[in-house]
Amino acid sequence: MNIRSKLSRLKVHTGIEEKSKSSLKEQSRGDEDSLFTSETDQQWETFGARIKRLDEQYVISREIIYPLTDQHGKYTFGQLFEACSLWKQGNINHPLSAADIEPDQLIFFDTETTGLYTGAGHHIFLLGYAQVKSDGVYVKQYLLPGPESEAALYYYFLSEVDNLSHLVTYNGKAFDWPQVKTRHTFVRDQVPKLPAFGHFDLLHAARRLWSHELPSCKLPIVEEHKLNFARKHDTPSYLVPMLYFDFVKEQDPTLMEGVLKHHEWDLLSLITLYCKLSFKLTDHPDELSNDSESYELGRWYASLGEIEPATRFLKRGMLSSQGDIVSKSIFEYAELLKKQKKLREALIYYQQSIDLEYRVTEAALECAKMMEHSEKYLLSAIDFTRIALNGLSSVSIKKRSKLQLDLTKRMNRLESKLRK
Repeated sequence: MNIRSKLSRLKVHTGIEEKSKSSLKEQSRGDEDSLFTSETDQQWETFGARIKRLDEQYVISREIIYPLTDQHGKYTFGQLFEACSLWKQGNINHPLSAADIEPDQLIFFDTETTGLYTGAGHHIFLLGYAQVKSDGVYVKQYLLPGPESEAALYYYFLSEVDNLSHLVTYNGKAFDWPQVKTRHTFVRDQVPKLPAFGHFDLLHAARRLWSHELPSCKLPIVEEHKLNFARKHDTPSYLVPMLYFDFVKEQDPTLMEGVLKHHEWDLLSLITLYCKLSFKLTDHPDELSNDSESYELGRWYASLGEIEPATRFLKRGMLSSQGDIVSKSIFEYAELLKKQKKLREALIYYQQSIDLEYRVTEAALECAKMMEHSEKYLLSAIDFTRIALNGLSSVSIKKRSKLQLDLTKRMNRLESKLRK
């Protein structure tokens, strides 16, 4: 990029010269028209794509619009408005809450890369996002025709999303967005700054709720089992980089058709997955949680200090027909009561946990503490400490030695107090 182009771009970004910005767009449209002359360019048009130029570079831009009434598996896209409304009504503190966010401010974002590593030689070649507006779902994708056009890729993507507020991704916190940040550093003098987005990463929620239930929490598995959406004739993920490398060599648009569809499905699934998770978390009557989900939701809310929903979900878990869910829910509910300083109630549930032989050492230790300090029953405190010591074999090796030392000291101290 020459110095004159850089200076013109700087004027646009700083708002000094609005006329220059208009001129750039008009030139861009002229270049697009001149490019759609060959058979290759017409093939791009059949996929809903067009070419957008940035000085000597260009990017392939694709936009598809879906009605809000369209279904993607079990859900329609328009249900996002209901999901966001439920967060506003619930007044619940949660990492996935959209209580202060309008639906059209959410960017359902995903990338495709040449490899699953962040080192040299790997880069993003496809950026895309879906945005749910009042008149439809807008899916926009930006395809890199070759490494020499990376500035154009980020320029057009960032120009589109600079007024939006929250990313919604699947493993985006650990992979996609860090990759964007890394690649942005190489072209930052030529493109807009990265916005300071909020971020909802749905992978963490999926793992919390379903990791013990599903064979894997990969997005296509979650789609099939939880969204009732099955991909047909999908391009496997492992083929995507290879197809892109072939495309860079041959510039044949047909090589990218399946890749663009694969990526599009990823984006659309993020919308309906966010709806499902929101309905679960806000206890929507049409999305009742199963026993395992109720326990995990209760444990999640308990970790956030949200007492009311944590209590509601854990009590459901205690009514489960599955013994392990009942045991886990009872122990977590005892922990929740202890945090609220409701020690006598907590004692009852810790004792139930001991009776069910679940986390006996931890439960008995808590009972011993309460008997010593709150109830002042030293004999009972000694009995519970003995139970805790006898249950050490079920504690992980990593924790066992420290617990044994602590419990032995406790036993000696209690017996000493009793003799006085």
